[in-house]
Amino acid sequence: MEQQHTEDLENEDIYIQLRFIKPETIQIIGLWPGFKGVADYARPKTVRFEFSGGVSVESPILKDVDEMQYLQLSKPVNTQYIKITILDVYSHGSQQICIHKVETYRAKD
Repeated sequence: MEQQHTEDLENEDIYIQLRFIKPETIQIIGLWPGFKGVADYARPKTVRFEFSGGVSVESPILKDVDEMQYLQLSKPVNTQYIKITILDVYSHGSQQICIHKVETYRAKD
């Protein structure tokens, strides 16, 4: 799944919600903070992942780099959606925040 999204930092709750066609069992989430090749956007520093089953996981502090970063969940989560809420940012003086790409990986059977 790939989706690029830019949001204004003045909004109170900054989040995106990714819905799956059918429930998926997720083990790893990849998040590419920022916009590839453009340093003018703020980047997420910490995010919270919320899943349809009520499970919520906060990310460790993300690096302020232009590359994919991965979070391995302690146990697989079966979900219809992932809501990604941005809790803190590296602002770089910008009022616009961007997530370049989100990847999800299923749990191995």
